[in-house]
Amino acid sequence: MIKLISKCVLLSVFALSLSAFSVDGESASDSSTGEQGRMDRESRIEQDTNAKMAEVDANGDGVIDKKEFVVYARRENPDIPADVMDENMDFFFAQFDANGDGVISKVEMALVVARMMGSQDPCLNCE
Repeated sequence: MIKLISKCVLLSVFALSLSAFSVDGESASDSSTGEQGRMDRESRIEQDTNAKMAEVDANGDGVIDKKEFVVYARRENPDIPADVMDENMDFFFAQFDANGDGVISKVEMALVVARMMGSQDPCLNCE
């Protein structure tokens, strides 16, 4: 039996492993509105981005290379068959590597975290 899984479904499952919520369990969209709400969202996005980078960036060089990404993806998504994961790894990685330079920077991770938290504005202080 051949398993047919769309890339959208795979990406959704994979993205769940990167879902980033702040320590208190509230998403960025739960914050108040206005300037304070924007600052709260940015702070949460930055904190969660830093935490995710520290978790995935095994060698501590400040970026996530494809090898680190693969190790993390396999560990966090054991329900996706290995052959399906391998077949789609380039697709997954490209969703995070926005500029296509072969690594996921802190800014690129902040964009993903912001989207996962329901915010359209990423961490503005990430370098």
